[in-house]
Amino acid sequence: MLGDKSGSMAACIEASRIIAATLAKVVKGKVHLIYFDTSPRYIDATGMTYDDLLQITKSVTASGGTSNWLRGEVCYGEAFQYRWHRYCK
Repeated sequence: MLGDKSGSMAACIEASRIIAATLAKVVKGKVHLIYFDTSPRYIDATGMTYDDLLQITKSVTASGGTSNWLRGEVCYGEAFQYRWHRYCK
């Protein structure tokens, strides 16, 4: 799940939490939540509830510029590929 946390994206931050928690509840595989603006913040949301994600992401705020680091290519068919390959494991 990708969540834009650049300026004026507070609604996107909350929507990303809800969607990631829903995915974590219904899928058998890993769930990745990545908030991005000018730099990414990765969270392994696998098996987490909404309350878990809210606790972990309460410091995520809508600020910063728009990202140019996202490539949108597929990495192993599971997650997106980023400039920093540490996000695709």
